[in-house]
Amino acid sequence: MEKITKTLTDFISVIEIREKKDIISVSRTINPNKEITPIVSKYQLIDGYSITENERRLDFYIKVLDKNFLQVAIIHDIIIAMDLRDINEAGERNIVNYQTNFVITKTMASFLNNKIWAWLDRGRKIWQKEFLNHGVGSTDHF
Repeated sequence: MEKITKTLTDFISVIEIREKKDIISVSRTINPNKEITPIVSKYQLIDGYSITENERRLDFYIKVLDKNFLQVAIIHDIIIAMDLRDINEAGERNIVNYQTNFVITKTMASFLNNKIWAWLDRGRKIWQKEFLNHGVGSTDHF
């Protein structure tokens, strides 16, 4: 099984478990008229999923934004995208805030297994730089 397919199926398993435990709400909408390019097809497993936890929501909507970015998700009005221009030191493509080019993480596995839950569970604004507060172990979220 290709690495990305395993990462995506593992993530879907986690959201199904969380949904059964009533931790999150999950829905999925499939657009049958969507143009499927080779790069989009790799991520079809998560396309159309919406995950809601309390007042926080994340929508997976996979599409090519231009030849340099693949939109992966939307959090409110923040577009999360994969930067297709370069392979990073992790051997993957950076996951970025499309509007600011802020690098959220260097791997899709990190985005799906860490960053998403940081947003949904703790409200961390993963799409921008976080600054340490003077209190031990706390962070300011701007």
